[in-house]
Amino acid sequence: MSEGAQEQPEAPAEAPVEVQEAGDAAGEQDAVADGQQQDGQPPMTKSQLKKLKKRQYFEERKLKRRETERQRKQEEQARRREEGRQRMAAMTEEEQAKWREERNARGQARKQERQEAKARMEKALESGQKVVIDLDFADLMREPERKSICGQLAYSWHANCAAQHPLHLVLTSVQGTMKAVLDKQVSGYKNWKATITEKPYIEHFAGEKGRLVYLTADSEHELQELDGEAVYIIGGIVDRNRHKLLCYNKAEEQGIRHARLPVGDYMKLASSQVMTTNHVVEIMLRWLELRDWKRAFEAVIPPRKRKAEDGEQEEEEDEQPQQKQQKQGSDAAQEQQAACGGGDAGEQQQAEAAPEAEQQQEQEQQAAAAEAAAAAGEQA
Repeated sequence: MSEGAQEQPEAPAEAPVEVQEAGDAAGEQDAVADGQQQDGQPPMTKSQLKKLKKRQYFEERKLKRRETERQRKQEEQARRREEGRQRMAAMTEEEQAKWREERNARGQARKQERQEAKARMEKALESGQKVVIDLDFADLMREPERKSICGQLAYSWHANCAAQHPLHLVLTSVQGTMKAVLDKQVSGYKNWKATITEKPYIEHFAGEKGRLVYLTADSEHELQELDGEAVYIIGGIVDRNRHKLLCYNKAEEQGIRHARLPVGDYMKLASSQVMTTNHVVEIMLRWLELRDWKRAFEAVIPPRKRKAEDGEQEEEEDEQPQQKQQKQGSDAAQEQQAACGGGDAGEQQQAEAAPEAEQQQEQEQQAAAAEAAAAAGEQA
């Protein structure tokens, strides 16, 4: 009887525990809801939650990729140091002396290359062809598109540094949302040898309006050659072709000249003639080096944007499936090499819609390029 009397009060004691746990869970949900209401924001929809989780997933993936790359570099450095020690141990004194001379010569050559590249960039700032990248479109882009344009800027900067005749790049309207995204995605851009201003180009070149030429695929005027006295403007926007005639109408409203690159005279494109910002920059760099539009287009425009000739299409129809797959892989490699330009550097500026998976992969590549540009800029 005494044991039974002791067990009776224990039964109701467990019930409050469950009630308390349920209350805590409900309290947490209420706290989240209260937090959203205090911030003045309505509860997220399922679509918004899905996008948020996706963004968090890719942020975590980017951090893991950074850590993996850091560990890989450390392992590679350790391996190379060990191999160097083993080679030195197997060498005679004469061979060691010769190896040191060759190493020093390579170091001097790299130093000379860096000095020459620095001198070219300084000369470009003084008298190079001026090319403006108009960044006054942040409010018209979604967050992934703003990150994408940052990647295109990184590609453009790397290509310009490696060019024999670099451009005098001018980044305008670097303010507000666009500045915040740049500070986060390409923090080293402040160290670039370029002109960076928060003013719109129409104010920055207030006394030189007659020199301004907006490059847009919608223009009826075709550019035959680059004028060293002109200031060419490239629209820094990725909008999946949502905003039709955006740059063309802007130039018309401001009363400045506009023109398009003569792509159609030298190459048939599979789709729109609208190109990414970094591709336009690279084409201009190639023209300054080669003075040949055809060779410039062939060196930069990726194969996927080109339209195959009739003969090539017939040959492709006769190819075996395995051969087609190999050719597609080769084309993809060539595209990546062309996109990297003269030292790394897309996504479309006003291009046609692409599959979501391809967009995400391209954005990750551009994010990696932006990280590299940030690191390189900080070292500079």
